[in-house]
Amino acid sequence: MRKTIREVHPAARWACLVAVCHCLAVPMAGQEGGGRQLTLGEVVRLARKQSPDALSARHTFRAAYWNYRAYRANYLPSLTLTSNPSLDRSINKVTQSDGTVRFIEQNFVNSDLTLNLSQNVPFTGGVVTLSSSLARLDMLTDHTSSWQTAPVQLSYQQSLFGYNSLKWDRRIEPVRYREAEAAYVESLELVAANAAQLFFALASAQSDYAIATSNYAQPTRSTAWHGGATNSSARSQRTICCNSS
Repeated sequence: MRKTIREVHPAARWACLVAVCHCLAVPMAGQEGGGRQLTLGEVVRLARKQSPDALSARHTFRAAYWNYRAYRANYLPSLTLTSNPSLDRSINKVTQSDGTVRFIEQNFVNSDLTLNLSQNVPFTGGVVTLSSSLARLDMLTDHTSSWQTAPVQLSYQQSLFGYNSLKWDRRIEPVRYREAEAAYVESLELVAANAAQLFFALASAQSDYAIATSNYAQPTRSTAWHGGATNSSARSQRTICCNSS
């Protein structure tokens, strides 16, 4: 036979279970009112889903998970497309071919487009980049255009005085993720153990309450029976006395 407890209300959450343990009269009223019953397994599942400790542990683990995903993404190639268009309408000082300087009005539109494919190198901490760019200059005064293109560019960037963060992250981040995963599992186990402890504490309190109620009702019925017998004896004695007279 499985022991069960009752909620104060069908929509009550884990916090209500703790409150019920402090107010033992509430579950008794719930039993009379036909509240929903909870088995031990249901209490544990409810605690793991809705208890504050379980929610806090779940969000902490999610943050650690996405930090780990961000670390893994650093070792994947990245593709970026950038553009920096600009419009320039100004009067600038321009040196002429004969050495003289003149203030000339300049009105042009500069637009460019660059595609970069980058890959981090874990062993050295550098970055290898393969890029392609295209630029266009439109002179609005005389309605002329000029183009500049670089089909393929290969570059490598390396820090000379810094430490290799990619190498150290490769050692540290997996350990941090395993630690966060173990802490999450441990938190859920503690929540389940606490829920089981409260479950049996409340079940024991309900049994004690039922026994105390039964013991309280028995002397009342016994007193009522003895009182009825005494009244009947007194009436009989009065009847006998009257007949004798």
